[in-house]
Amino acid sequence: MGKWESNKKLVTDSDIRDNVRVVLFVSRNKDNKYLNGFKQRRESFISTKSTEELSEKFKEFVLRGIEGENSRFYVSVNSRDIDKIRDELLVEILRSKSGRGLLFIQSLIASIASKKEYAKTKKWLLDIDTKDTETLESIKEYIKNNEINIEKIVETPNGYHMVLEHGFDSREFKEKFTDVEIKRDDMLLLASSTKCNGNVQ
Repeated sequence: MGKWESNKKLVTDSDIRDNVRVVLFVSRNKDNKYLNGFKQRRESFISTKSTEELSEKFKEFVLRGIEGENSRFYVSVNSRDIDKIRDELLVEILRSKSGRGLLFIQSLIASIASKKEYAKTKKWLLDIDTKDTETLESIKEYIKNNEINIEKIVETPNGYHMVLEHGFDSREFKEKFTDVEIKRDDMLLLASSTKCNGNVQ
């Protein structure tokens, strides 16, 4: 049986199972080290919601911080295997004699789902540590010449995140592009926002 969205499109159970991702909202010490009274915060969970829907939840997270606090919004590059997550979660709960795991069930599920062996797809993330546009264009050309689909490019504070449909023989690539770290299953940065005068910037 499926579920109806507000636009009346039928969302099937199969659609949901194929789009489970880990979401992380975090305000890091390294981004707020000169902020008096700052305490690191994080919220992690799994979700099938769109980026637009999650953005509203991220805005609420940012506004719960102190004035001037910077927060980041990440989502897993790869969808997760819900069946494997469920099986390990049951084991973890049974192991927890005190029931402590139930008090933090949301973060426990996210922690399990983040394990690389529970990735359902095989996308790669290229963490490009430069803003140089010529380097970016060279990387794009190299990837396309190897007939790999570039699914997304997101600008980050220090460069870009590039999501590839699948992996490749990276030995030559690593020698050619020294400012790039290849991550076979990682978190994609979608937003970096700061609380300023009670608003999100």
